[in-house]
Amino acid sequence: MRLAGSGAVTTSTDLRNSQRRTMVRAAALGLFLGSGFCAFAQSPPKPPDSPLDTIMKTRLWADVPEAKDFVRQTRPPSDALEYQPTHGVAPERPALRTKSELEAMQAELEGTRSHNQAKASQRKRVNPAPVAEARKAAPTKAMAN
Repeated sequence: MRLAGSGAVTTSTDLRNSQRRTMVRAAALGLFLGSGFCAFAQSPPKPPDSPLDTIMKTRLWADVPEAKDFVRQTRPPSDALEYQPTHGVAPERPALRTKSELEAMQAELEGTRSHNQAKASQRKRVNPAPVAEARKAAPTKAMAN
């Protein structure tokens, strides 16, 4: 096909390609211009929430769903569980010892210590020399250099 007034020969495929390019350019121009008008149609941006609003909107708990049947059947009854409370009444503790009781305990411990030391000094060592000789014979790194 030959267009009037032009010296170049154009085919129908060239014509279709140019029409497509024109349509793509028109669509891009429409999107570009249309997006500008949408920006003006939006409401102004909302100011950020205050820290108090953020705290009030934040949920610090979880909604626990109801346990399924097989879970409830396998759990022991809650009355049978003996949990140690983490708050509330403090457990009963033994009474503090008096000064005389503490002195008696200290005397007993010192007596046991002196008895053990006396038994340890009576015990004979079996062949203590090899240990001392092994220490003397082992060279140290400082001596090896």
